[in-house]
Amino acid sequence: MEKDLVKYLGDLLLHQDDGLLIKLRMGDGLDKSKVDEISTVLSQLAIEWENDDKISKEAVDYFLADSQEVAQIKD
Repeated sequence: MEKDLVKYLGDLLLHQDDGLLIKLRMGDGLDKSKVDEISTVLSQLAIEWENDDKISKEAVDYFLADSQEVAQIKD
């Protein structure tokens, strides 16, 4: 289930034509329903990861990609 949630998180952020970060980059504004869905997925993943010593590389890559995108936008 974790792998499915991580993939879905990536879809919500980046992979769909209407991914949150895609829409922000295009200047389409913040999709609050997408933010709510991402928050729900992250809450579910937090429960699954609660007792783990590590999280999947794929999940880490999404967080790193997001922070790198933000840093580029700020520059």
